[in-house]
Amino acid sequence: MYTKAAFSILLALALTSTSRAASSAMVKNLCSTTVWITSIDSHGGPTTSLQPGQTWSEELHFDPVTGVAIKVTTTKNGLATGKPEIDFTYTLNQPEGMVYYDLSTVNKMDAPFTNGQLLVTTPSVDCPSISWPNSRQPPDDRTEACQITDILLTLCAPL
Repeated sequence: MYTKAAFSILLALALTSTSRAASSAMVKNLCSTTVWITSIDSHGGPTTSLQPGQTWSEELHFDPVTGVAIKVTTTKNGLATGKPEIDFTYTLNQPEGMVYYDLSTVNKMDAPFTNGQLLVTTPSVDCPSISWPNSRQPPDDRTEACQITDILLTLCAPL
């Protein structure tokens, strides 16, 4: 049986661990055209339109089979028709408290994304950002890692 003090400590720990806000993966559209977002893990996902100036988000989640790929296209059925796409991917290593994230493209880069840069940032100054000026993949591009936190892909971000 727990003493009243032990119960109070356990309750405080439980409240602290459950009240922590979940981290998110987000896409902000600063391009001048609508884009379509599809978050794909081992279960697939719906496609959502994202107007200029809007931000889309999902709670970071662990998929033990595939990780998560947030696919961005400039046409509603772009994934089904093989149109160019940006893949903003992440995976969680929950035991170590890390999120791994990167960018890649499929079928070249679509013209609306060549204005400005593709930019992945976090709220933490200790986490590396990813920058593709003029949406060109740099030669030293690699997967980045950080303590689990929000990650934001900004499309057509100012240079």
